[in-house]
Amino acid sequence: MSDRSYIVIFEYTKVTGGYYKCRTRTDYLDKAEFRASYKTIPQEIVVAEGINEEEAERLLYSVPAVCLYTASVEKLFETPGVELTLFHLQIVIAGTNLAAKHASERRFELGIINTIDADFRSHLIDLQCDRTPKGPYFRHVIGKYRPEFDYMPPLHFLGVL
Repeated sequence: MSDRSYIVIFEYTKVTGGYYKCRTRTDYLDKAEFRASYKTIPQEIVVAEGINEEEAERLLYSVPAVCLYTASVEKLFETPGVELTLFHLQIVIAGTNLAAKHASERRFELGIINTIDADFRSHLIDLQCDRTPKGPYFRHVIGKYRPEFDYMPPLHFLGVL
């Protein structure tokens, strides 16, 4: 635990594409430091501020299981002009599979059951319609997702390349 005691949880908005609903945590010394440094931007919203460790952990793990994978797709295409190789894809997805397994175990331990609302389902449909090089990857990820159970199996992308 750090000396910083003012915890703030941020959530990415729809304009971030595959990062939508992903959450991050930033610790500040106090509310004054947060207010002085925070600037509203369209890419993220504040979900909670001034919360304790337990609340922060619950919020960080209360995101749809598919979000780790859609964020990975965004990450794969962040650097323009970089060719996507099977090796690069395998490294990113292996890391995502590990993170998703850990997140699933923590959700179970914390008793978190996510419900997927119509807005998020609509966003997933929008991602599946993406006509950029990310599109086939989004379609592969979202095609494996089971929103009724918020279940995401470990993925492999050999058939997508």
